[in-house]
Amino acid sequence: SLLFDIRVGDMQRSGVIMHRPLMSVSLTRCDRLASEYHGEIPLYSPSWVIFAPNLIVDASIGIFSTVSLYVEYAESAFTNKCDFLQFILNRRSTKDLFLEKFKSLLIDNQLTLKEISKVFSWIVEPYVQRLISPLKYTENVSKYALIADAYEPLIIEQSEMVSRVFLLANECPSIDKQRFVQCMLQYLLSLQENAIDPEPYFLNEILVPAMVAAGELNRLQQFLHYRVIPDAKQLAFQLLSHEAKHAPLIQLAVDMLARLGTAAEEIVEVLLSRGQLVDAIRFLDGLSLSEKINSMKLLESAWKQDRRVRYAVFSYFQDRSIRSRYSNFTNSEQYDEYLRRFKALFTSDEVEAAKRDSQFAVVLPE
Repeated sequence: SLLFDIRVGDMQRSGVIMHRPLMSVSLTRCDRLASEYHGEIPLYSPSWVIFAPNLIVDASIGIFSTVSLYVEYAESAFTNKCDFLQFILNRRSTKDLFLEKFKSLLIDNQLTLKEISKVFSWIVEPYVQRLISPLKYTENVSKYALIADAYEPLIIEQSEMVSRVFLLANECPSIDKQRFVQCMLQYLLSLQENAIDPEPYFLNEILVPAMVAAGELNRLQQFLHYRVIPDAKQLAFQLLSHEAKHAPLIQLAVDMLARLGTAAEEIVEVLLSRGQLVDAIRFLDGLSLSEKINSMKLLESAWKQDRRVRYAVFSYFQDRSIRSRYSNFTNSEQYDEYLRRFKALFTSDEVEAAKRDSQFAVVLPE
């Protein structure tokens, strides 16, 4: 018997599609049929009557049977691994086998990037087909017609690709990290071409850490800059954890948090951890959110720096509390202690001298 799959290995010549057999196989009787029928069962008998999709009736001995295909034994018949994956993908109830084989081929680096891109296009391509009932009543004849089931593509969800292919492959110590990143980027491209939003877990927990581990930091920076990878608070914190490996990531993380608009306190924490106290105050002042941030936290950070910074920060919050009736700066339990420290920073003579030095012009008496 010649086994064909019209969706695998098509060849076009002068606009005509030519199908070639994938393999040559021989039918065998299953153990159940051999045990229940003790007589001789001739194979390929002229008395066979075949019905779609896989029904065989042997009219000479009165046996009604089906033909089953064991896909897992077909791999040796394929020289092209990509064709084998498509062959599995075209079958029913082969999702587990496909995911396992695809993961193994990725780990062993047996597929080219072009073939991987083709496989991903098969996986994420939206399928919209109308289901046809296997039994359909026809009006021209007064009987039921047996019609083959409509072809239904194997649907593989993002969660299945992530948990059963990418996550397991990422944990394999022998995998080529850079090539694995390229494979996942092909999957991301296929999702975006089909207007499918990638799952946050895939981006934040697998793709970004894999790019960092593979040293693809410049490419990651470009993806974040051009929003190839969408903004997310979890992703921003992930970037902050890799600051030591690539310094520009921290600014990208801060920009991402600022665009989200709901992470002002987190941005302040990041700036304070880097010793950028003045930048943190400017950021809050620009967003008019200073009242919502604990001013004592900023004062505590200021007191770790020189006395000029301490004086400027305390004066800023003191002036702001006078202008804003919503400020709770002076009502804090620690206010009196910081006020005492503030008064001891400079003597009155030093303050007056600083004021004179800061003047742009002095009007002299005539």
